[in-house]
Amino acid sequence: MIAKKDKVHGKSFVVFGGDVQLINSLERMLLFAGANVQAATTGFKGISYTLNLRPDIVIFDDTVTDMDPEKVIEELQVNELTKNIPMIIISGRTETDPYKYLFGTGIQDYIRRSEFDVMQVVLRIETVLRKCSTGAEEVIFDFTESEKNITKTDANHELRLLVVEDDPLLRNLLTIRLQKSAINYLFCNSGTDAVGVVLEYKPTVLILDLMLPGKNGLDVLSEIRSLPEIAGTPVIIFSNKDDDAERSRAVDLGVKDFMVKATTDLGELVSLIMARGK
Repeated sequence: MIAKKDKVHGKSFVVFGGDVQLINSLERMLLFAGANVQAATTGFKGISYTLNLRPDIVIFDDTVTDMDPEKVIEELQVNELTKNIPMIIISGRTETDPYKYLFGTGIQDYIRRSEFDVMQVVLRIETVLRKCSTGAEEVIFDFTESEKNITKTDANHELRLLVVEDDPLLRNLLTIRLQKSAINYLFCNSGTDAVGVVLEYKPTVLILDLMLPGKNGLDVLSEIRSLPEIAGTPVIIFSNKDDDAERSRAVDLGVKDFMVKATTDLGELVSLIMARGK
């Protein structure tokens, strides 16, 4: 059983701001960690989601363009329902605490946009949750379930996973989960190079994104199916594109598993990898 008070798993977050790529990255990271997330790219929606959800933490990127960022913070601070919700602010301002004067209550922390990366977010979330928790020494942020819930590969079975994925954030998150599950894996970040890597590595399971640099995933899949020595490789499509036509083409090319990143739990993905790798 995972204790909600000391894990990100089960916590709720509202993530909003003007940088769509940054917001999408944060949303994926938190979903993979088992959190409940609502994401928006406007200040108005971010405030609305915060009022409705009453999350454990708000992560606010101050590049919103529909509202002044100071006004966003002010509106959350004057409302009795939201004023005590901790905020992590991603800011391009150079001051150490650029919005500190706006806070009367609640915990706030900051990440400079120039320093933004996955580990900075993890560290800030840990800082905020520890301030909110009595168990200050507990593990706060974990991308996986508890050890007893992690399925590991059989030492006598060589499962070789190739992941064709160009998103560095997702590769980092998958690395954590795959290492926990003792799965042998290799990453390829280019559609152009994918077939050559498959021929050399001979994976027992292939995870394939559809949107790749150089060559899209379905074209990679078509080429794999045309080569007898690798044509039977089990393939899991793992993509944010969820298009009926692409699903149909994938099925025609022998794919049984089409998973959407935004709605897929990593534990579910790992279980599927193991099932297909037998």
